[in-house]
Amino acid sequence: MITTQQFADQYERGFGYVVKAISTKFALQPDRVEDVVQAAFVRAWEKLDQFRGDCDIKTWVVTIAVRMILTDIRRNGYAPVIFTDTLPEMPTSFDTYTKLTIDRILSLLPKAYREVLEMRYLNDMSIEEAATVLDVPIGTVKCHTHRALAMAATI
Repeated sequence: MITTQQFADQYERGFGYVVKAISTKFALQPDRVEDVVQAAFVRAWEKLDQFRGDCDIKTWVVTIAVRMILTDIRRNGYAPVIFTDTLPEMPTSFDTYTKLTIDRILSLLPKAYREVLEMRYLNDMSIEEAATVLDVPIGTVKCHTHRALAMAATI
């Protein structure tokens, strides 16, 4: 059983993570995602007594948020973020350059491979957590991770 303090701590640390994970997965406007993620945390708070503890609290909240965003998309339609072909300004630090390089490589991968790498490496999820959030078997996560890394190495 998770305590209310543990949940509050997770909220403080995990809100941005959940927003980024869902924004990345569904390519939606961040404001829209923030609203749904906020509602997901509220729902998780209200249902805290139903948390079984068979996964990490972060995985549980992300799963609630993903289901809520899918419901929101069904109700309100899908309005993806529109990307332009303009190049970003030249980065001024190694960290920014590295992040832009990683983002560029990920953008060239097929969606299924990109999602797995983002969940596993950018969002620091275990194979089991990524499988739960993506709603695919564990073997699929392992296979997509292997293939995505091999494909990324050739880019």
